[in-house]
Amino acid sequence: MQDILAFIKTKYEQHHSINRPFVVGINGIDCSGKTTFAKAMSKYFSYYKIVNNHLDIDTFNNPVIESETYKAFVSDSWDEEDLNKYYKLIINYSDAIRAVSESKKNTL
Repeated sequence: MQDILAFIKTKYEQHHSINRPFVVGINGIDCSGKTTFAKAMSKYFSYYKIVNNHLDIDTFNNPVIESETYKAFVSDSWDEEDLNKYYKLIINYSDAIRAVSESKKNTL
């Protein structure tokens, strides 16, 4: 993990030297440790006095889709259609993009 964080820090420093914000996105399967890693990364950056914002994609979940797919999952009626709905519609990307843009402005 230290090697990954050091690599990201090096890339950040390259961008920061030309006054450009740097965004790190973490992707992976559900419950794979993405949020835990992102929190560790935020602490690591803070330790090195690097201003950073940790945005959790779950914050941008569409509550209607989340509720519908959760009900299907717990009632054992979960099927491929529910899976597709979940992965295609669960995240309100326009709100997430707006939050990333605001975060980038605030960290320069």
